[in-house]
Amino acid sequence: MEGWQAPAERSARGDGKGTWLKLANDGGVAVVVFLGDPFGREVVFDNGRQVPFGREHAQQGLEPKMRYAINVGVLATTIAGIKTPEAKVLEMSGALYRDVYALRTKYGVADWAFEIQRIGKPKDPKTIYRVLPERQLTADEKRWMAGAPLTNLRSLYQERERSDGGGDSMRELAQRVGRLDRDGQQRFLARFGIRTLSELERVLVPKALEYLREQTAASSAGPAVSATAATAAEVDQATLLIGDQLASQIVVDLKKLPQDAVQDWLKHCGIQRVRELPVDRVPDAKAFLALLVKEFGPAPAAPVDPYS
Repeated sequence: MEGWQAPAERSARGDGKGTWLKLANDGGVAVVVFLGDPFGREVVFDNGRQVPFGREHAQQGLEPKMRYAINVGVLATTIAGIKTPEAKVLEMSGALYRDVYALRTKYGVADWAFEIQRIGKPKDPKTIYRVLPERQLTADEKRWMAGAPLTNLRSLYQERERSDGGGDSMRELAQRVGRLDRDGQQRFLARFGIRTLSELERVLVPKALEYLREQTAASSAGPAVSATAATAAEVDQATLLIGDQLASQIVVDLKKLPQDAVQDWLKHCGIQRVRELPVDRVPDAKAFLALLVKEFGPAPAAPVDPYS
């Protein structure tokens, strides 16, 4: 959902740095002005994380909840007091959005600043937010509003999903591909124009997961899986291993190490050759390799003194 629409019937660590406005403590307050249109989406809590609602969740009988984001100009906070306006993004529950929508209908948002207060301790599931009109805006504040930078809210959520769940998403992707039979794996690879899973661009991971979830939901509604389908242990592991380009990059770093350190890395990864590295182990493998290079790799060359 984009733009101001009537609410559907169904239903921050301090004032810190970053894109998001967060009120983390009970009684935390921010005075804000609302900028632009809100962006709404349906979400569910899956494995302890808030994720976009999809067909697979509907198949499981899960009920979505609405979450809304909107650009705001922060005029004052509990910590900073009155301050120079600063652009942030506020995420709202369905209940808070309904209150904001009602105030917008009565007062409008072009001429008023509003106070938002958190009522609830950190991690308290009963936490609520109260919003009330604070005061009318000054001429200087209105001029700032006219030129305030607005964040692309759709892109912001997409980026957050990639960064927050990047490792988890790749592990889920590898697991789901591993459950497919050989024909299913080949169809998946062909659909995304890749030869191995490691070649899939990170930006396409959410789309690939959505495709696999839809396939799972469709198959669960159809006939039972054929007995000839491969089990996870029987799957052709070549589709789950890193590609040539990444393997070559890793080899470059391994060549900087003594042989004992190379063996330590292979043992840590549970493999005998670089090309046997599973995609879902890449983040851990690269992190451990970086530590080894830092400890055992050649010292950087001393800078040349042009005056010597």
